[in-house]
Amino acid sequence: MAGLIVETHVRGVNHFYKVNEPVVTIGRALDNDIILSDLSVSAHHLRIEKDGEGQVIATNLSHENGTRIGKQKLALNEGRRLALPAELWLGMSKLRLLASDMAVEPTRVRQCSGWFCLYTSPVWATVLLLMALGLIIFDQVMGTALDKPLGQYLESSFASILFLLGFFLVIAGISRLATHRWEVVPAMSVAALLFVIPQLVDYIGHFFSYYFSSDLVRTVPLNLVNFLLLPALLTIFMIRIAHTHYVPAIAISLLVSIPVIAYLEEDFLKELTRSDFSPLPSYNQTLSPWDIRLEQTISIVDFAEEAEEMLAKSVLREVDEKTP
Repeated sequence: MAGLIVETHVRGVNHFYKVNEPVVTIGRALDNDIILSDLSVSAHHLRIEKDGEGQVIATNLSHENGTRIGKQKLALNEGRRLALPAELWLGMSKLRLLASDMAVEPTRVRQCSGWFCLYTSPVWATVLLLMALGLIIFDQVMGTALDKPLGQYLESSFASILFLLGFFLVIAGISRLATHRWEVVPAMSVAALLFVIPQLVDYIGHFFSYYFSSDLVRTVPLNLVNFLLLPALLTIFMIRIAHTHYVPAIAISLLVSIPVIAYLEEDFLKELTRSDFSPLPSYNQTLSPWDIRLEQTISIVDFAEEAEEMLAKSVLREVDEKTP
């Protein structure tokens, strides 16, 4: 049976057996040519052979869980000719019959090129990690009204640094489960980007919200980034690094992202429904030494004149309403 390859999938790993014998049996018993340890596989589950015309015939030997070719289940001792490649299910174990001259998929290139360097280059991964740590500490410094020792800033940043480490471990664990190897550099890049991109969007948004005197130009992009960034980065990671197909990649990314998205959604809803009042919108609380705005701030003299006119009109309106 030269030219036939049997592929089995056990615990996430593909195993390939080159078949040279005229008849091959597959099952859990130790006298089989190919032994599967899955308990859903019978002791002697399947026989593979070639007929006089060189056609591959698969015969089901199992009366417990049986053999399926696609969605069609074979009866006991029923044989069927197969066109290679063929996919079979022995109980809950997947098995494929391949021809040795079958074309293989193109090699997945991991060389650093363009934006993909952010994922695969150790230099860029280190730069992104340092940027993330720097932005975490810088955010603590800018958000503190009084000067504190550097150690206290680091202590305040400890929770964010733990979140960064946690994201790194989760993404590295996903790569371990998907590829059976630790993709440390890409995992570090993704974890760093999860902190760097929202912070940069937030800082740029502050500038534009001050310029347009509106919070929407900051809150809308920032919320979109917060909700979509993690599943987007994980999907790219699963497709480009773990070589997962699109549908499983998106499903895994959403599954991992759901707890984080739920947490962000709770904060977002609290922000929308908060009852406290601030006399100044957030864009007015943003200091800008350049005072770059779409509509220039009026001078104190002009403000006093407008206030005097508005006060006079208000007084006249009150007098008219109370005059019989």
